[in-house]
Amino acid sequence: VIVAGGTESMSLAPHVLMGARKGFKMGNAQLVYNPPSTFLAGNHTLAVSYAGDADYSSAASSRVIPIRYQTALALPSVTGGRGMSVNLQATVTRTLDGFKVGGQVVTFKVAGVIVGTATTNTGGVATFSYAIPATATVGKVTISASSAGDVVNTPSSASAKLTIQ
Repeated sequence: VIVAGGTESMSLAPHVLMGARKGFKMGNAQLVYNPPSTFLAGNHTLAVSYAGDADYSSAASSRVIPIRYQTALALPSVTGGRGMSVNLQATVTRTLDGFKVGGQVVTFKVAGVIVGTATTNTGGVATFSYAIPATATVGKVTISASSAGDVVNTPSSASAKLTIQ
């Protein structure tokens, strides 16, 4: 809401945002709000209202703001021989508190090609058994894993090396 010289109030239901701001003549202002770490993830409604004054009518607006936890994905390097299987193992962790996030679908790639998916368990670990082709070239190849996230958790990804012997 653009207001010249008026006062707005904002809330992120069910919380009132402290620091209602004064508008600037011929412009707008903004309030930067960083939710506390105890704020629950999910969809929240941000409501803005202007009471009005002698020159301007009252106004109100609202918007749904998704609050999601930042995550990190860890993928260790692995070694295996041609014709053998190796476990590609990714761990999804919430960066705020180190909580291991279960129920996340992780996509695994070898040399940029999707080879499979697995879902993280309650310990935040997704494991996919990858069969190294018998004709694979000996050496190092890039492996990667990514989690798309969900309504509560952000996407995350990582890469590492598969050493083929």
